Amino acid sequence: MQWQIDPHRHVTEPDLLFVLAGLESRKSFALELYRQRRAPILLLSVGRFELRKFPLLNPPVPVDLLERTALIPPPLRHFFVSFESGEVSVERIPHGPLGTFSEIRALSAWLKSRPRIASVVVISSAYHLPRLRLCCWAMLPASVRVKFLPSPCQTSAGSPACSFWTWSNLTLVLSEFVKIPLYLFVILSGAGRKLRRTTGDPNF
Repeated sequence: MQWQIDPHRHVTEPDLLFVLAGLESRKSFALELYRQRRAPILLLSVGRFELRKFPLLNPPVPVDLLERTALIPPPLRHFFVSFESGEVSVERIPHGPLGTFSEIRALSAWLKSRPRIASVVVISSAYHLPRLRLCCWAMLPASVRVKFLPSPCQTSAGSPACSFWTWSNLTLVLSEFVKIPLYLFVILSGAGRKLRRTTGDPNF
């Protein structure tokens, strides 16, 4: 399917597109942007329950994650998969009980080892962005410009639009009211570390 981006919106092309683990629609959206050459590097966070379906996303470079990760115990199977210049790279990341926190902490380490990357667009579901902003503000390098882009909602039938007023969507949104204070507590209590982050324009 073709995800559509409003051509009249101001677009600043980043160095990197980063996608959080979870709904397949997030990755489908990001892959389409990558095929449109909206960024030279695409980095996907892939959890253990996404490995089997990953080939169905038709990635730009074929990669069998199940085969590559067969010797890794299932609870440790969380990976960053990056695509750049026709090449694919797979690396395992530490994954703790707070999933988003672990992913952004791993992204921070990934960016620090690649100082040439100066800007990143972070993609996830709209309901997830407030908690995601908090984690990025606290942990990503201050030298990296960060913007946020919500992925379009996709139904099981493949339509790029779906109703917010469903039980599953409401449950996800309501769960954020519990998770955000928990994340804030974890971040603020983290060794007295000073929070620092300027996120910039939220639009892509």
